[in-house]
Amino acid sequence: MGKTADGGGESARQVALYHRLFGDGLFVHSPQEPYFQERLLQAVWNEQLFAGELRTADGLPLRVLHRGVWNVAAGADFQDAVLEIGGQLQRGPVEIHLHPEDWDRHRHRGPDYQQVALHAVWENRRGHPQYPPGVPLFVMSEVLTRPLPELVEALD
Repeated sequence: MGKTADGGGESARQVALYHRLFGDGLFVHSPQEPYFQERLLQAVWNEQLFAGELRTADGLPLRVLHRGVWNVAAGADFQDAVLEIGGQLQRGPVEIHLHPEDWDRHRHRGPDYQQVALHAVWENRRGHPQYPPGVPLFVMSEVLTRPLPELVEALD
């Protein structure tokens, strides 16, 4: 944190906001990764920047036949995706978050989220096999084509 334009220090309100943003999981950061938000993960999904064999968190093979259409309105992030999960064809929305628990933090309830075919997340620290229950979970950080800082530069 730095000094304000008038030469004073950051206000308590600014400091509190900073700590909330980085403490509530709205951004992700580690020494190997830049700060980023879900929009970056949406771009990674849109470009399908994954390498190797994809699997869900509970170990089922995952093939993305059509990533879906990027949705900028209310509802899941990608609409009309076509996926093969464990040999079964799935059609429906894909929702993207930094962490599985963001599903609850963002209050994803109601008809816009009842048919989600896949929940794609950056990391799964608690080892959820699915999240929410019944929705296949895919962890993106494990299968990127290149390290995230390189992808950030390429996508920027």
